Amino acid sequence: MLNNDEKIRRKIILPFSVLILAILILCVYGGYHLQKHSLNVEIDSKLVGIKNLFDRFQAHEAKFMQSQLEFLAANEKLLAAWQNKDRTSLYQLSRPIFAEIKKKFGVTHFYFIGPDQVCFLRVHAPDNHGDTINRHTMRTAAATKDLAYGIELGPLGTFTLRVVYPWLINGEIIGYLELGEEIEHLTPQMRMVSGLDLIFTINKSNLDRKKWQYGVKMLGKKENWTDFENFVVIDKTIEDKNQQLKTFLLHSHNLTKNLTIGKRTYRFASLPLIDAGGDTVGELIALLDITKQIAQLKKMLLLSMASLLVVSGALFIFFYKYLGRIEKRLVAHQDHLENLVAARTKELQKALEEVKVLRGFLPICSFCKKIRDDQGYWSQMESYISKHSEAQFTHSICLECRDKHYPELNSSNK
Repeated sequence: MLNNDEKIRRKIILPFSVLILAILILCVYGGYHLQKHSLNVEIDSKLVGIKNLFDRFQAHEAKFMQSQLEFLAANEKLLAAWQNKDRTSLYQLSRPIFAEIKKKFGVTHFYFIGPDQVCFLRVHAPDNHGDTINRHTMRTAAATKDLAYGIELGPLGTFTLRVVYPWLINGEIIGYLELGEEIEHLTPQMRMVSGLDLIFTINKSNLDRKKWQYGVKMLGKKENWTDFENFVVIDKTIEDKNQQLKTFLLHSHNLTKNLTIGKRTYRFASLPLIDAGGDTVGELIALLDITKQIAQLKKMLLLSMASLLVVSGALFIFFYKYLGRIEKRLVAHQDHLENLVAARTKELQKALEEVKVLRGFLPICSFCKKIRDDQGYWSQMESYISKHSEAQFTHSICLECRDKHYPELNSSNK
């Protein structure tokens, strides 16, 4: 029988099981991190793509507002009021138009600007006029005599997509028409298309507090100047019931990759918010809700671990039984060999007990054929051999000796 320390299963199954388990763990680990990497690439691609989406939305909205401006420039009544410098009539004519495009399309700013770039009428704020418009889009439209658009930070702290249209009569600029949309009009559409929550911030270094507060009041928004030290949030698509978002914005949004708000987990990316003039005026923070993806990743990991345990257990049981059968066969074969050896050994021992072997040189007389023993005595050959072996002698006579010693027997036979 095999000794316990010689058991095949004990010598093979343990290292083999460890090897298989290690391979399966590596497969699960590799699969998990491959899936995680794939998820990260997908998430980062969406986050990075938000800038391109933002630019496309600006271009799309600008094209729409261009069509509105072309329609306004062709309105003869508006043209007449403008040429007569009749601010009251111009306001009365343009107010219902502004109300309609504001309701339907989210337009929040409507300007009539003179050739000298002085604001003649703000339809959205008729009491505020007479100031020089020195924004980048205004300067570009004046220099090129062509349409100009872009996101700009206004003197009242409003961050607006502005489209400036040179009003031409016979090739001469008689003024400028301008429409604008607050950023709040774009963010819901961008969220719907991208699936990302968005936060827009403006650096306080670019704002005058009193003008900003006036602009916020004019637009009917909630004033939040004191919420943050260096910036204000001008728009966001995500609620912050537990103040977790505020903490995130205050401390760590440049350091961490994931953010937990309530029971939701978000991956974020922050991009500089650049106006039409190329100046960085704030930050665009995009947050992707990855709660579902994280749950799926955890589920996949748990399923992989369960599969690992099942496969490992199945392999262990299979090889344990398989090696057990091999072990039994080897034990039976070994027992058979041991029994066979024992039988053969017993037979040989029995044969050896029955056989006495004469070895070495035997001193024998050349004449009488006697043999000298170890004590120096001479004995008849028959006597010596019988004494030193199991052989027994019976006496007879060969034909030659018979003829020699008993010739008469030979003659009588004849």
